[in-house]
Amino acid sequence: MLKVVGATSVDTCAVEMDGFVPLSFRCLGAPNVPIYWRTGNFDTSLLEIGLHPITGAICSVTVTSIDPSGFLAARSGLDDVRRTLPGMPFCDIAAWPSDRFKDEAGDFTIEVGENSVTIWLAPLRSVDAMYEAGSARFGVDVTEHLCCLLFERLNTQDIEHLGQLVIG
Repeated sequence: MLKVVGATSVDTCAVEMDGFVPLSFRCLGAPNVPIYWRTGNFDTSLLEIGLHPITGAICSVTVTSIDPSGFLAARSGLDDVRRTLPGMPFCDIAAWPSDRFKDEAGDFTIEVGENSVTIWLAPLRSVDAMYEAGSARFGVDVTEHLCCLLFERLNTQDIEHLGQLVIG
C-alpha cells in the first residue's frame, strides 16, 4: 500500500471516462514519465496510480480494467472522516524499483454514487483523513496508508456508461 507522507498544492486536474479506459484522472503539469504503483489481480482488474518521480505526489490514476465482482453500488463509509486536509497527497517513494513500477496484487472495489466514484484499495476500512484536491479526495487510514480515492462532480451519463462498461 502507498504511504502518504504529506501534501502539496496542485494544478488543475481532470477526470475522464470513456469506452476504452473506465476512469482516468490526470493533473496538468504531470511529469511525462511518472513512476507507478499498480494493484489488482493483473488479469481482470488493474489500477495504476502515477506518482511524480521526485516528489512522490499523485499525478494520475487510471482504472485500466475492473472485475465485475469489484463493482458495487455506493455505500456509506466516508461519513466518519475525522480530518480534512488541503492538497494532493505525496507518497513515500524511497525504496521504489528502478524499472518505475511497483506491483502489489490485491483486490480493489469501485463504488458508484449519483455523481461520484469511490475506489477502495482494501476492504472497507475506517478513513481517518481525506486530502482534498479539487473534485478529487484521497483517504488515508490511521497508519497514513492510502485506502480510498473519491472523484466527485462527475457527469451522470459517464457514471451510467461506467456501469454498462463493467457489467454489460
